[in-house]
Amino acid sequence: MKAKINDQIQTLVDLQAEFSDSTIPAGAIGTVIECYTSPEEGYAVDIVIPNQTLMGGADYENVILHPDQFRVIPESKRVFPRKINLSGAVAAVARSKALHKQSLEVES
Repeated sequence: MKAKINDQIQTLVDLQAEFSDSTIPAGAIGTVIECYTSPEEGYAVDIVIPNQTLMGGADYENVILHPDQFRVIPESKRVFPRKINLSGAVAAVARSKALHKQSLEVES
């Protein structure tokens, strides 16, 4: 396995977000929240996407990455000095998007 839970990673390529139409740029920072070995090696990663137009200055996406799409940031060079888990923020964004979609359906 290339990474483990709570490892901080940096994307090496642009990625299509799985829950929105946005593109996650190469160089984005994230935290591994799950590791998979079957059917192939993969990692669920919460990615922080800087966006100064948003309150809090960032958006969050959860993506599944293959080992060739990221590098593990050594602990001594991590952007966030302590282990973080952004899954709560990602869940809040997903709930917000679902509620917004639901409200649009009710209006139509």
